[in-house]
Amino acid sequence: MAAFLNPLKVPAMLRHSLGFGIHSPFAFGFILDVLRLPRKYGYYAYDMIAGTRNRQLYRISLVLGGARIAVYAGADMAAAVRQACPAARLVEKSPDFVVADFDVASEADFEAVCVCISAGVPAVIFNYGGNAALRAVRRAMPSGMTFANGTDKIVAVPSGSLPRQDFNLFF
Repeated sequence: MAAFLNPLKVPAMLRHSLGFGIHSPFAFGFILDVLRLPRKYGYYAYDMIAGTRNRQLYRISLVLGGARIAVYAGADMAAAVRQACPAARLVEKSPDFVVADFDVASEADFEAVCVCISAGVPAVIFNYGGNAALRAVRRAMPSGMTFANGTDKIVAVPSGSLPRQDFNLFF
């Protein structure tokens, strides 16, 4: 059962979505300033980026993006990442940041994303297809944090400097 369908998990998801009970400074700032930025606030590039999902990807890419980015997604998502990281190269091997949309990507791409996450590469995954995929991503991370919305988005931030934590949120 997806987390958003379980009525017992909804209060905790809502609580964490508002920042309550989050003790990590990184997680608190990432949730409130990147994942759940109020709509009345915007970035300078929002005029060039269509769609709420792509604007959220833009914000995430500004924080997590690197010099080498692997994109397993459509052209609109790749454009949002290019806006956030104009000097980055789009690559297929040895990326610093991964973006995947599994409405477009294949099962082999999902395995490649999990391998990147286990190597310490941050990733954003859209339309991941259920709890089995979420568990696979969480198993791939030896340390760091995952942020999942229970329906279609996972942000994995593997880092040795972050404690191993999983957050289910509305974003």
